[in-house]
This record gives sequence, structure tokens and C-alpha cells, in this order.
Amino acid sequence: MSTRRRVLIVDDEDLARSRLRDLLAEREDVAVVGESAGGQAAVEDTARLDPEVLLLDVQMPVMNGFDVVDAITDLARGPRGPIVIFVTAYDQYAVRAFDAMALDYLRKPVSPARLDAAMDRAIDQLELRERATSMNGSVFADGSDVWATTQALREQAQPDAGYASRFAVRRGDLVHFLKPAELDWVDAAENYVRMHAAGTAYLLRCPFGAFAARLDPRQFMRVHRSAIVNLDRVQRIEPFTRGEFVLVLTDGTRLRSSRAYSERLRQLVRDGVG
Repeated sequence: MSTRRRVLIVDDEDLARSRLRDLLAEREDVAVVGESAGGQAAVEDTARLDPEVLLLDVQMPVMNGFDVVDAITDLARGPRGPIVIFVTAYDQYAVRAFDAMALDYLRKPVSPARLDAAMDRAIDQLELRERATSMNGSVFADGSDVWATTQALREQAQPDAGYASRFAVRRGDLVHFLKPAELDWVDAAENYVRMHAAGTAYLLRCPFGAFAARLDPRQFMRVHRSAIVNLDRVQRIEPFTRGEFVLVLTDGTRLRSSRAYSERLRQLVRDGVG
């Protein structure tokens, strides 16, 4: 039998903990090593039980789920602490949850299929970590260095520090999850960021500068004080006037750069390499 992964359930509601425990009992690859009825107890139980996965409620008295994540960071054993999967009845914390590098965000009542999918992803991440750790500093049978392979596994297991892996945005009664690669371009709309993806615009309440800082500059370029473009969507660049350019996207959208943000575009035009 494969290794049973250690899971700690954290929720201040008995029924919620019981449901998660019952659902996990159907799996042979995980073992619930403990249940915590509050944030402080979760921190103490994490230090004592060394779980590999935390199923963590967000809204708890005194110490909420985000406080728990902050507190256990210093308790992490090895290169990373436990993988966090948030479980909550509320959708408004989704963006903050992924900012906290949570692997997934489950809405109550949790369906068996969603929990299974989240646990499968967590186990995949744990296996990647272990493979990277076991290869670090070692060599293959032919004597070749495995440093590059180790680095590749680490990049798969953990996103670039500080860059968002997805955004949660509401449209009507639904919450949509958008990956950065799905964005065509982004602009500012007063107190909101407007994300354009496949012909649809999604609004996210966020300062534009803070949003820009969460995008990987290797893929996204700020071309105006209030506009960012996904370089993968740029079909061509046309000179405009006084050092400015017009970017034509694959969907026909035309964006004009400002002189203040045109230096990298000039480099692209000059060198032909991004």
C-alpha cells in the first residue's frame, strides 16, 4: 500500500469536521492524524503532529485561517510547511486564500468529488517535493548532475514567489477562477481592475499597482499607467508618434503605449527577442 498522507482537519464546527473526516475515510492514501477546533489549537497540533496537508476553515473566533497560515510558517519542517486547502462557507476570501499560497479553496458543503480532486493535487505536490529533495545534491547512474532536474521539479511544486497563480472574480452569483495565462489585457477602472479574457471583462476590486505586482513580468508588460498586456496576445507592434507604439492583439484590440512605458517595447522592436 502507498504511503498514507497525514491530514489535519481544522474547523470550529463539530459537524464540519465530522463530514470531512467521513469523506476522507473513503480514501486509502490519507490518514486523519488530528482535528483542531480552533486556530490556536491548529498551530499547536501542527507543531505536534507534523501534518502534510491542512484542511483549514477560514472564519474561526480569535484566530482565523489566515492567522494560522502565518503562525505555522515558522514551524515548517524541511523546505516547506504543510499544504493548505481552505474550506469555508464564504467565497469572498478566495483571492486572499490564493495570495496565501493555498493549493485549493473548497466551498461548504464540500462535495466528495471536489475534496477528492483537491487531495489528489495535494498528494501530487507532496510527491514532487519528495522527488526534488531526494535528488538534491545527487547524481544519476551515469554521473550526470541532477541539479537542473531538481530545479525543474521545484518550479512545478511552487509558483514563482509573489506571482498570482489565479484570480477569483464574481460575475452575478458565480465566482470565476482565471489563470494569468488566460488574460488578454488588463486596465484600471476607478477602484477596480478590469481583466479582459476571451472577449469577456471581469472586475476585481484591487489597486492597479498591487495587481500589476502579482503578474510575472516575463509574460506581462505594463504599456500605460492604466494598462497591462499579456505578451503572448500581441500580434504586432506599430510605431505611433513621439516614441509611442500601438499594440495589436490577436483578437484585434489596439492598445497605445505611453512614452513612460515604451522602453521595453523599443527593446523588443530593436532586438526581436522578448
